[in-house]
Parts: sequence; structure tokens; C-alpha cells
Amino acid sequence: MEQAVLHTHRPQKPRERLIRIKTAAEESSFARWFSRPRSAFKTCGLVGLAIALPFSAAIAAHVELSPALMAAIGLASFVALLGTGMAAKVLTGHEKLIYYRDVIAVLAVAATIPWILHRPALRYMDITILGCGVFHVWGRIGCLVVGCCHGRPSRWGIRYRESHAEFDFPSHYVGVRLFPIQGVESLLVFCLVALGAAIVWKEAPPGAVLAFYIVAYALGRFFIEFARGDAARLYFAGFSEAQWTSLLLAIVVAFAERRAILPASRWHGLAAIGIAVCMVFAMAWRRFDGSGRFEMLHPRHVDEIIDALEHLEISRQGAGLRRDSNASGNKLQVAETSLGYRISAGRTVMGAVSVEHYSLSRANGTLSRAAAEGLARMIGHLKHDSRSLRLFQGGSGVFHALFVPPGTKAQERHTMLLRRVAVSGSQSQILG
Repeated sequence: MEQAVLHTHRPQKPRERLIRIKTAAEESSFARWFSRPRSAFKTCGLVGLAIALPFSAAIAAHVELSPALMAAIGLASFVALLGTGMAAKVLTGHEKLIYYRDVIAVLAVAATIPWILHRPALRYMDITILGCGVFHVWGRIGCLVVGCCHGRPSRWGIRYRESHAEFDFPSHYVGVRLFPIQGVESLLVFCLVALGAAIVWKEAPPGAVLAFYIVAYALGRFFIEFARGDAARLYFAGFSEAQWTSLLLAIVVAFAERRAILPASRWHGLAAIGIAVCMVFAMAWRRFDGSGRFEMLHPRHVDEIIDALEHLEISRQGAGLRRDSNASGNKLQVAETSLGYRISAGRTVMGAVSVEHYSLSRANGTLSRAAAEGLARMIGHLKHDSRSLRLFQGGSGVFHALFVPPGTKAQERHTMLLRRVAVSGSQSQILG
């Protein structure tokens, strides 16, 4: 049987969803607010700013810092935040808040102004980093609302709507459950702010809160990045820009403590070493892992998998494919990604039950079972319920993924039928 291979690794134009997903929750007031992401994001930012300013002022008053100087630092920090955003828009054409870039600019302001006025800069930086943390808590809630900085496709998560795609949310993730990693980071930052405030309240040495917050957040952010699913970010050697920045900042703090610039804390140096060791271990694991799961499940490659699935769906609709689509004279549509993963899809209707099945293989090598399981599970997260997945190995390195609606009478019967076909290695019989 002739195959038509569709390559999906070239840049694609923005896609529109084939199906508009609606829920009854759209009628609630929260859902209406959630469906207007731009205004919701601004609301979260304003709430964060409104809480961060009096919070910082209260802590500054407790440690007897100048209210006027603290207010000047707050105003200058806000101007610096706007300035970095405007500069990024001029240079890149896109206005986007990036935490590490913005907080470094704010801390530079918090260090410069007291230094010029011959005031203790470290204590003011302690208060400033906590104020940034409060703003960050609400900023990540805003990210959760609009869908930026989102997590990876998951069995459990939050679904975004078409209105979110108007706010730079990837349209191909509309209706897909994404792990709410923004909420996890917001909770982490909230805990760090609470602990940092307790440290200040106990009159710790100047700079202790600054060092604690930077290292603790860097450690948490390093691992949070593994759950991020947004592909449009910088990567080097398989690690994101934020992960490299986390390592660098942890090293800088450890070095400053060695030079007695910051109060020493042994665990800060251990944290920096721990991040570096984790990076080396991850690189070694990726190098010797024969399944290639990391590269396959990388956010950029997941985008290619989505392209492949949508190309197959469009091709099937355009050709009017039916159960007998593999009859003589028809072409079997196969989509291939840049890593050589090949996917073909079919649908079988048994009464009122529609069963989706996929054949998975690799053009430039044998597909391992671990890789097939990862690929099939990702397809489940993107298009179906991954809990209904049944995976069988056929001949010639081909795996067959079957998605049968749970709780149907036809589930076990159809599963056994296709398993026999898969084991026999007859790929042409299972694609229909």
C-alpha cells in the first residue's frame, strides 16, 4: 500500500482549532472574567502591586528604615520594570514580562539608590526582594488565568479557550488539559515570602533575606522548568534560559558569601552544587537513554506532534476516509516529525462507540517501548483521555495505540480484536 508522508518539522502558520470546546461553566461570573484574559491579567498585576507596596512599607517600618527612601526605591523600581518591558519591545517587537530580567533590574535600582545616599543597601534590598515576591505571587496567578508560562499536557490540568489565543496563548493548546505549573510557582513564592518576612522580623543580618530568597527560588525554579510546556523560549544544551540563570545566581550568592559580601549560609553553596550536579546527571541520562524520551517530549517537539495529528485529521476529513480507507488504491497518510517519529491515524465506529487508533514507528531507528508509551500517552493528553489508552506492539518495530472510551461494552471486545491484529504484525488491517 502506498504511503503519503507529511513532514511537520517546518515552521507552521498559526492553526485554528477544528472543534470549539464549550462548557456549562462559561455562564458563571468567574468564567466570564476568566474568558477575558487581558483584563484579568491586568487585574492580578494591580492587586499584586496594591498588596506589595503596603507590605514592604510595614516591614521597612519594623526594621526602622526610611519610609521616604523606601517609597523612592518602590517608585524607581516600578519605572525600571516599565523600562525593561519597553526596551524588550523595541528590541524584539514583543512586550513580555520575564521574571529574572525584571527582578535583576529592580534589585539594581534597590542597590544603587541607597548606595548613592550612603545608606545600608542590603537591608533595603531585603525588603525589595520580598515586595517583588508578593507581586510575583499575583503575577503567576495572572499567568494561570491568561495561559502564559503554561505547563505541559497532562491527565489533570486546566483547559483554555479560544479567547485566550487572542492573548498569545498557543491556539493548538485550546481545549487541551495543561498542568497548572503557574499555580505551583505562585504557591512556592508565597511560602518564600512568608519565610523571608519571618527572617526579617527576627532581625537577621542585612542581606540574609536577599541571599535566602535568591537561592531558594533558584532551586525551586530549576525544577519547575521541567514542567513548563511553552516552547517559545531560549534553550542551550537542553536546559532553558531560566535554568541556566538559576544556576548562575546561586553561584553568585555563594561567591558573595565566601567574600563576606553577604551573610554566610552553608546550604546556599550546597544548593548551587546540587543544581550543577542535577544538570550533569540530566545531560548524562539524556545521552545514554536509548528511548530518546526527553527530546521526544520537549515542548518544541510536542508542537510538531500536534502538527502531525492535525495534518492527519485534516487529511482524513478531506479524503472522506471511512473504515475501508485502506482499500486498494488509497494512500495511507503518515505524518513524520523532525526526529523521525511517524504517526498514522484511523477511526473505527462500532455502533455508538468511536474507537481511535494510531500506528507509531520511527523512520531512522527502532522505536523502543518506552518511547512508544511516551508518544502514545502524549497523544492521549492532546486528543483523548490517556486513561483509555491500550498499547500493543506489532511487527517491524510498529506500535499500535488504541483509545477506547472507558465503560463501554465494546471496549474489551475491540481491544482483544486489535491486539490480535497488532501482534500478527499486519499494520494495514489496523489502520482504518
